[in-house]
Amino acid sequence: FKIDDFNIGRMQLQYRYILSLEHEIQLAAAAVAQQQQQVEQVREKLIAAKKESQVLEKLEEKQYSQYLLDSKRQEQIVLDEIANRKKFSLF
Repeated sequence: FKIDDFNIGRMQLQYRYILSLEHEIQLAAAAVAQQQQQVEQVREKLIAAKKESQVLEKLEEKQYSQYLLDSKRQEQIVLDEIANRKKFSLF
């Protein structure tokens, strides 16, 4: 704004414009705060899901390790039976 002619009407117009800008700034700040709150909520959900995923992965690894161990035991039992059968069948 050029201030060539200084009058009350122009000052009121400028004042209303400044108030309007301040109001828009407040609305934008409120919107930003709301978005930040939503981001934080989603972040918390993501962290919880990540933890749950890690727990499930560990459980899966433990179950797979147990499966391999059981499988090897069962295989050893079968091999022992075959070896014992051969011993007894030779005589």
